[in-house]
Amino acid sequence: MKIKLCSAGLSSYTGNLGRLAFVNGVSEDFLSRHDAERLGASVRVECIHVPTLTLDVRQEAVLGEDLNINVKAEGGGTLNLNWFKDNALLPDQNSETLALANVTKADEGIYHCEGDNETGKASSERFVLKTVASKQVKIETTSTEEPKATEPEVEPTQEEVQGLYTQEELEAIADKQGISGLREIAEKHDVKARSIKELIVELLEVKA
Repeated sequence: MKIKLCSAGLSSYTGNLGRLAFVNGVSEDFLSRHDAERLGASVRVECIHVPTLTLDVRQEAVLGEDLNINVKAEGGGTLNLNWFKDNALLPDQNSETLALANVTKADEGIYHCEGDNETGKASSERFVLKTVASKQVKIETTSTEEPKATEPEVEPTQEEVQGLYTQEELEAIADKQGISGLREIAEKHDVKARSIKELIVELLEVKA
C-alpha cells in the first residue's frame, strides 16, 4: 500500500520524510504496514490500497424506465471511475452509479467499471444487460351496478368435442405440450395409449 499525508500543510507535500519520498502528499513507493503505522504515529496519514470494485446489480432493465447500477469502490486515495459498454468508454459516466435513462433495446450489452488511484487500477466483473418488456399494471374499476347472474358453464358433449382436432392440430399440441397435452384430450374420450403416436391414432379413430 501507499500512504497519503493528511496533516495540515502536508497534503500537497513533495520531498522526503526520513527515507520516504513523497509527491503531492503521496508516497512514491509502496510501504509495509509497519512503516505506515510508524509514520502514522507522528503525522496523520491515509492508507491507500489498490482499488477493488464490486457491482450491485439488482434491478431489471425495463424498457422505457430509468435504471441505476451501483459499484462499491474501495481503496482510498483519489479514486477515478469510468464505465464501459462493450469495452467502449461511456461519456459522463464517472461516478459510483451508472445512470441509464429511458432504457431502450440499444442499451443492451456487456458493461463493466474501471477505477484507478495512486496505487494502480482495477476492473469490476462484467455483466450482461438485457431488457424486459414494460410491466403491465392491471387496473380494476369498481361499479355500483348489481352483479348480473351468470349461467353455469355447460360441459360440451362428446359429439361437440369430436371433430375439433385434425391430425395436424393434434401433432401441434404434442409439439407444444408433449404427451400430457394429448392425454388431457384423450381422457375426455376414455382413450388410453402409451406414446404420442398411439394417442393421435386413437383420437382420430374416436373422431371418425
